[in-house]
Amino acid sequence: MTRLRSYAEVMALTDLTSAEQRLLRECQAGEPTDLGRAAPTVATDANRVRAEILRYLILGGCKDCRPDERGVRLCGAYVTGTLDLSFATAKGETDLRCCRFDTRIAAAETGFAALNLSGSRMPGLFAQGARVAGAVFLSGGFHATGEVSLSGAEIGGVLSCDDGRFENGGRDALNAQGARVTGGVFLRDGFHATGEVSLMGAEIGGQLECSGGRFENGGGRALNGQRMQVTEGFFWRNVHEVKGRVDLSSARVGDLVDDLASWPARSADGVERLILDGFVYERIAGAFTDAKQRIEWLSRGNSWRGEFHPQPYEQLGRVLSEM
Repeated sequence: MTRLRSYAEVMALTDLTSAEQRLLRECQAGEPTDLGRAAPTVATDANRVRAEILRYLILGGCKDCRPDERGVRLCGAYVTGTLDLSFATAKGETDLRCCRFDTRIAAAETGFAALNLSGSRMPGLFAQGARVAGAVFLSGGFHATGEVSLSGAEIGGVLSCDDGRFENGGRDALNAQGARVTGGVFLRDGFHATGEVSLMGAEIGGQLECSGGRFENGGGRALNGQRMQVTEGFFWRNVHEVKGRVDLSSARVGDLVDDLASWPARSADGVERLILDGFVYERIAGAFTDAKQRIEWLSRGNSWRGEFHPQPYEQLGRVLSEM
């Protein structure tokens, strides 16, 4: 990808589209560039923006073309080429809603004030180790057909994936392994993952909300919550579908808010699909506490590969006694 460093280099591109001219003009004026309210299917003069121009503006342009402090706010663009922001720092917010990207976004170790890709479509996002001062929005019809990696990322606000579609069958669909999120993580209300959702080792300062989500990964892990830490509540109720395993081994959460129907049962041939060994929760809130249902829940996750684990029973007994 061409690395544009100056406004003269931008102007040397004699074939600037009308969309690119609008974006350059409106970014400097501090105005959002609205090219449409849905991700386009075809690139035209009215919506095509080259990744190198977008990168130039996101990184702050130059003294001859300085975007407003609010950053880049672009909606409805067809972005061609690879948007590579790796090891750079965005100026102001990066708001790229309802855009279509023809290649994966590269943002390893990138610094963002805020990142909003709601409604956008792309072959994937590689933001391993990214540092986001505010929130990350991959919601509102967001659709990725390859891995979305936020592994090791630091997010100062929430991570919202409500009504987002993450497809990478048999592999990681949403990878937030080891991420640190100051706010909550929302995988609800239309969230649909085909592939593993990994929160292994993640630290979540708010709540983890999965109500209304779909988690599909065949014979693999649908939700990998090994060693994750959730300060507030873990909401696992009204989950529409779970295909694959839910692994909560050695996870720690605040409140457990769930319903029995959302937890996966053993398969017809007896294979375990729920792992509760080492799972610690401080209390059960707004959820079932009757012995019959809780014992059924424990029976689904008290063993792995035929080995029985007593800790889930001890944990439940302690919490119910304290309550």
